[in-house]
Amino acid sequence: MESEFTGEVARVVRGLLAENNISGARLAEALNRAPSYVSERQTGQRAWTMTDLDVIADLLRVEPMILLDEVSRRARVARDARDAALLAKPRRRAEPPPPAATAPRRKRRTA
Repeated sequence: MESEFTGEVARVVRGLLAENNISGARLAEALNRAPSYVSERQTGQRAWTMTDLDVIADLLRVEPMILLDEVSRRARVARDARDAALLAKPRRRAEPPPPAATAPRRKRRTA
């Protein structure tokens, strides 16, 4: 994956395309690209270009800025949910250190 941001954009765009029944093959055709090009971007291995996002917005029948806003909103919601889940996990308590080893006591000689 290129970056966390690229991964978030890929995840959200993939979800929006699925919600609107737009297949990878249909998107590849609209982009005039190979299906592997689309696959690399849908999995976050490579970043979408602004031109790609413009074509995706057109397929979704929304303005490009609306698409970017939706990507940003959904990524923020997902990040907040992950952060909340991490904070909700109980932390494992550290085990107490083992008791210090003590040397056996010598018996005192009495004279």
